[in-house]
Amino acid sequence: MTLPAALPQAPSVYAIRGAIDLPEDSPEAVRQAMAQLMQTLTEQNALTAPDASIISVFISITPDLTSYSPALALREVLPMFGQVPLFCAQEAMIRGMMPRVIRVLVQVQHRAADVLAPTPKHVYLGAAARLRPDL
Repeated sequence: MTLPAALPQAPSVYAIRGAIDLPEDSPEAVRQAMAQLMQTLTEQNALTAPDASIISVFISITPDLTSYSPALALREVLPMFGQVPLFCAQEAMIRGMMPRVIRVLVQVQHRAADVLAPTPKHVYLGAAARLRPDL
């Protein structure tokens, strides 16, 4: 019996989480927060490497953020997200929730067949670090 040749390793897909709190609800605060969060997340996870490809980004905002779309802000401040599918949603209002928070879930495809996908480095900045003290 002949065994089939080894199949090439399929690209792996993983997700990276992040969050940041804003000092106020203003278009400039949203732009600055998205730039800081996504630049940090991109750098810490080497998402500009040739073997990493961003599939999509899911963005959620607390109900008190109404001045500007974080998805639009992301496209404005980081051109590398210009063709990446972005989806933005408002979180449910939960009593005691941290105010003025933007959260992201970035789906990434790692294409290097001979190397395991890296362990995601989740990024929680400012007061939002209290949301995930275990990270």
